[in-house]
Parts: sequence; structure tokens; C-alpha cells
Amino acid sequence: MPNISLEDLYKAAEEDEDYKTMIKTLKEGKSLKELCKDHPLRSFGSRFQDISILQNKKKQELIVTDARCIFVPKEERKNIIKKIHQAHTGWEKKWSEVKEIFFWPEFKNNIKQEYEQCEACLKYSKSKGKEKLVEERIDLSTMLPQDRKSTRLNSSHSEIS
Repeated sequence: MPNISLEDLYKAAEEDEDYKTMIKTLKEGKSLKELCKDHPLRSFGSRFQDISILQNKKKQELIVTDARCIFVPKEERKNIIKKIHQAHTGWEKKWSEVKEIFFWPEFKNNIKQEYEQCEACLKYSKSKGKEKLVEERIDLSTMLPQDRKSTRLNSSHSEIS
């Protein structure tokens, strides 16, 4: 299974206008109540209070929730789905493996749709063994601040394997 590069996620975040807006708003320390109805941060719902910003050595930034779950920029979502789908083990198995690693609105539905449209998944998901996307989980909690207003972080990890 190919690795998912954090560098690709950081780069996509820099190019995503909504993502940049969300990071700017988080740095300003605004509450969910202060955001307009169509603000992209509203998609976090109850997760909003658990948002932090992960910054690498190049000062590139990613949004994370619960100190471990990466909010994936729009341009990388199809790539993530493609990579986690490669094992053809069924969407429930993959969802249970990746739901604490990645997040975006409709993530669960996107995974489910991909698997439901795949003949190999439908045919073999019950008989094939479990292949893991993430052999070694990255615990971002050691890299994240207790207060989401503190945004200077270092990430020494370059891949999720």
C-alpha cells in the first residue's frame, strides 16, 4: 500500500482557499458562534472545540481535531479515498481504521460510496484479510498544544504509512 505523504497534505492545504480561511479564523481565536452561517469551519460542528493547528518545520499548517485526526484539504480527498480503497476489504473495516486519522465533511459517505461501486470490494470483502493503511499510528497529541490558540508546532513525521 502506498504511503500517504504529509508533505502532500501540507501543500494542498496551502493551495486551498477555504483551508487558509479556516486557519486564519482559528488563529484569530473566534468561537463557533461568531462565524457566519456559511463559514467552512461550521462543518466541524461539535468537533470545533477540539481543533488545533499542526505546523511543520517549513511553517506549513494542517488542521487537526482531537489531537490526532487530520482535516484533509479538498484536493487530497480523492487521493486518500483511492489509497484506503486499494485493499478492497470493505468500507466498514476501512472506516474503523481511518476515522481517527482523517476527517472531512461526508468522509464516511465518500468511503462507503467508493466501496459500494467496486465489484471487487463487494465480492471479496468478506473473505479477504484485513490490510491496514496505517501500520504505525502517529499520535499527534504529543505535538499539539493544550489550547488551540497556540499554533506553533513541529512535526517530525513526513508520512503516514
